[in-house]
Amino acid sequence: MRLALLMVFIAATLVGCGAKDDITQLPEAVTFTPITETTDFAIDTELVLEPHPEEAAKGQATLQFRFESLMEEDLTDLRVAVFYPEQMAHRMLIPEKDAPVFPISGRRFDVTPSQPAWRITHTFAPFDWDQVETVRDAVLNPIRLRIVWEGDERFLEVPPSEIRVRTQGG
Repeated sequence: MRLALLMVFIAATLVGCGAKDDITQLPEAVTFTPITETTDFAIDTELVLEPHPEEAAKGQATLQFRFESLMEEDLTDLRVAVFYPEQMAHRMLIPEKDAPVFPISGRRFDVTPSQPAWRITHTFAPFDWDQVETVRDAVLNPIRLRIVWEGDERFLEVPPSEIRVRTQGG
């Protein structure tokens, strides 16, 4: 009987580990902390809108995050899932229910007290440049982040007031 219970516990643990690998799946009843209230990370966010370098009459939107760990510990195998608000996902042509994970392609990424800062950049599908103001106005709700590293995670949100929007050229 004990062996059977132990085997059930091990199987449940292994299933739980596999589910944790998909950081785009949020736990139920998760609470996101605004970046203005967190003491673990400093995050700067900027949306850059500019004419597309190769497609006439098109624009290119790039979201740039600069993260800095304020913790005095190593963060091993760090990953970030970005959850865009619905109207922003619609305007930026992000597939519905798609939360990109960085670093891309499963690379390992570590953060240490001596190297606490890192950046991620997400460039979106081209949009019609005459719609640049509509794209600019899509930043109406917080962008949510799930930051995961070996042994811990944080759920943070970047309020629209903390997202700089810069339009270049055009």
